Amino acid sequence: MDADAASHGEEGLAYVGTTVCASCHAEAFAAWSGSDHDRAMQEPSDQTVLGAFDGSTVSHGDETFVLVTRDGGFVAEVRGVDGLTRRYPVRYTFGVEPLQQYLVDLGDGRLQALPVAWDARPAHDGGQRWFHLQADEPPVPPGDPLHWRAPAFTWNDSCADCHSTGVAKGYERASRSYATTFAEIDVGCEACHGRGSEHVAAARAGRATPMPFSLVKPDARAWMPQPDGPIARLQGADAHDPELDRCAPCHSHRSALASARGGMHDRVRIALLDEGLYLANGQIDGEVFVLGSFLQSKMHAAGVVCSDCHEPHGLELRASGNALCATCHRPEVFDTTEHHLHPPDSAGAQCTACHMPQRRYMGVDERADHRLGVPDPMLAARVGAPDPCLGCHPTQTPEQAAEAIGERPVRTPASFGDALLAARTGEPGAAERLLELLADGRQPGIVRATALQELGRRPTPALPDAIEGASRDDEPLVRRTAAQLGGLLPPGRRDRVLDRLLDDPTRSVRVEAVATVVGAGPEPRPAVGPERLAAGLEEYRRVQEASADRAHGLTNLALLARFEGRLDRARALLEEALELEPSYLAAHVNLADLHRAEGREAEAEAVLRRALSQVEDRAVIQHALGLALIREGSLPEALESLEAAALARPDVARYAYVHAVARFDHGEHERALGLLRAAHERHPSDREILAALVSYCDREGLVDEARRHRDALRQLRAGERAR
Repeated sequence: MDADAASHGEEGLAYVGTTVCASCHAEAFAAWSGSDHDRAMQEPSDQTVLGAFDGSTVSHGDETFVLVTRDGGFVAEVRGVDGLTRRYPVRYTFGVEPLQQYLVDLGDGRLQALPVAWDARPAHDGGQRWFHLQADEPPVPPGDPLHWRAPAFTWNDSCADCHSTGVAKGYERASRSYATTFAEIDVGCEACHGRGSEHVAAARAGRATPMPFSLVKPDARAWMPQPDGPIARLQGADAHDPELDRCAPCHSHRSALASARGGMHDRVRIALLDEGLYLANGQIDGEVFVLGSFLQSKMHAAGVVCSDCHEPHGLELRASGNALCATCHRPEVFDTTEHHLHPPDSAGAQCTACHMPQRRYMGVDERADHRLGVPDPMLAARVGAPDPCLGCHPTQTPEQAAEAIGERPVRTPASFGDALLAARTGEPGAAERLLELLADGRQPGIVRATALQELGRRPTPALPDAIEGASRDDEPLVRRTAAQLGGLLPPGRRDRVLDRLLDDPTRSVRVEAVATVVGAGPEPRPAVGPERLAAGLEEYRRVQEASADRAHGLTNLALLARFEGRLDRARALLEEALELEPSYLAAHVNLADLHRAEGREAEAEAVLRRALSQVEDRAVIQHALGLALIREGSLPEALESLEAAALARPDVARYAYVHAVARFDHGEHERALGLLRAAHERHPSDREILAALVSYCDREGLVDEARRHRDALRQLRAGERAR
């Protein structure tokens, strides 16, 4: 690929290439050569392709993949559900271990990752075979967002930036094509150290100058043993080590912010401990990579960075087994039977067995949890998480495992798992637990930010104070979440908080503040500083335009256009988003809402009906359609739609409440009360449901039941006021 478009950035520096760096940094180059970064992406050849393109066949559902060589090249022949066979040439290899993927050309510059991969492990470990990455999952048809040809698996958008150096996406919206370029095919020196032209020019002129993002450690930085304690302490370190800022954007579950400059929170929007990504106790669940786990750890809080454990160029561990941990943790204290409760040198005596349990992703890839937590079998059982003790001793109960551990581990700070579990399950008192977690300064920023995010999903009088306090927090993730929830504040207070966050030093916080302003709509326009808002809107626009090849970017641009009063532009952007990704829920909902705002109820209904056959989360659409039908006076059909939403998502209290209210208004009083009683059992702390029960029981003459619910509502409000 031509790298000209990727060679020059806004700071006027150019990429020089790893070969130039190697001329002075031979030792680092030698360590890097052959590393996973060096082989992150390669041109296909007999030396780089590990898979056997020998006619091997892999089938999944109605698709069959045949891996062959044609005219000296590597080809995937795919027979689809329509019975036709399509041939896709392999353009690049992707990774090397424990599996290798292959990028194929779909035309228009779009490269896609095949769902069939080569298991690169040794044969005695079950490797040296082809396998389908979703072999254990139901097949998905073409057009599904999880099908391998879908945008989520497009290299140009989802993969390129972390597997190559100096990537420029080069998406052309008019033709919906890509002309993606990169400075280097793999993860070279400048992927981490920044563009090197000024550094090289200065070196050749005999002048010393650092790289734009120098990661060279000061000689004084060292982990020093402590005579008064069993764990080493960091000496000679700056207040902020930039290393994590360079590793985090690729080794995290995140979305890009269209910037290659600044710290991690300027470059990417890092996911919080969301359900589906992390279990309630912080253990990895979805494929989240490393950062979100590491940010929870005491190691991160103490100042540990990636290169303390991993050699940064060759990427190997700096020592093997417990010897690595012993560089900071005295082995006479920690590498003992008294500590790990296992025979010396056994599998259970390995530090990582208890503190970094592995979970398998992509069929064969065992990844260690970098939370570095302490086993807690009882908490794991409560939140439904795998426990390292029971993983090795499956015949034991959690109680037996907890008894065996005893009081040996030091569990500080207190676990947050029970609080997040209470929030996820809607337990009474969840808001109080979340407020305590948010206020606990010992907890990591990502934990407190998650607590605030969960708190925003449940109304409580303490929420406005919590949001405003969080907007001044030292942690960017907490301030970002405050910006996200700013729309829940009363208008005057909202504007003061958002005005401050629009001027935040961190890009992710500013972008979130703008998103909240834009999401609130133009009427009434938030009373924030006009200059700050104008700068924020432009920054937000650039971020979304960088994702204009995806439905989420176009939908956000549509919201911005609507905020600016350009309704025709907003409608066109939403329609473009749905042409790209017909199943994108937010585009359907916002297009229907735009039609409704313009008085086009019939068109809004048509959008929602079309969405029913295209989106995965039908409940959202069914609920919105039910409300639209009520506005149109089609009450019987509206009730059916609202009921379908409530049945599909019993975890959403709002759906149950609205359905019950609609039934009551339709004259189905007894049925409505039954629905509310059942909803109250599932959501005992939901104030809307309780208030409706009080009102309807009063109207139906159910005095005792009304009194019980009124007392429960008073207790709930009193508990919230006490906060």
